[in-house]
Amino acid sequence: MRVRAPPAAPRRPAAPGRRWAKYVLVCTDRLLVTLVHLRTGLTHEAFGVIYQVGASTIGQAIGEIGPLLAKRGSAVRRGTEEAGS
Repeated sequence: MRVRAPPAAPRRPAAPGRRWAKYVLVCTDRLLVTLVHLRTGLTHEAFGVIYQVGASTIGQAIGEIGPLLAKRGSAVRRGTEEAGS
């Protein structure tokens, strides 16, 4: 017996001149995903399941927001968090 995947959510319309929208995540979701990823190390695939987008979309969001946080001095450095915090 073959299991069918649920139907994909329709994509939002793209800006003029683009075939599809660059992101499906709104700015606040991109920020939240980046902060939680930096804090917990949750994988892109896990975030993709939560937000119903591809892992590459999550990677693009983290790649865009991460440097902005680092520029402001707010990025979490991996491996420097205290245990149990």
